[in-house]
Amino acid sequence: MLGKYIETLSKKKTVDKLSQLASLKVTKAFLIETRENEAVSLDAKDREIEVELVQVNDLVKIYPGQGIPVDGIVVFGKGICNEAMLTGESLPVSKEIGSLMFGGSILLQGNIIMKVTKTAENSSIN
Repeated sequence: MLGKYIETLSKKKTVDKLSQLASLKVTKAFLIETRENEAVSLDAKDREIEVELVQVNDLVKIYPGQGIPVDGIVVFGKGICNEAMLTGESLPVSKEIGSLMFGGSILLQGNIIMKVTKTAENSSIN
């Protein structure tokens, strides 16, 4: 009976952890609307879309406190990002132009525009 009890506890903890992981998944993204040869800046117009509509090479704006919707590379701005859910690292990570961003992590400070490198179904937090 003790073995069954321990097994039940273990299954419950696993289900709880998977539920927490699923809740990290971001459902919305702010797509930058740019024209060809237009300079990218934090003042660029954006519109909120479903994360499933984001394509590779799209530009996405990330606001402070927002979850990163998909994987990408910072092309404008800088900030501090919490990647603990992926790496286990308790300290926030500084992000600047050229830094990799991982879907599911959270931008704590700053504003960033990133170029998408992986779609929602291929992202780190999928």
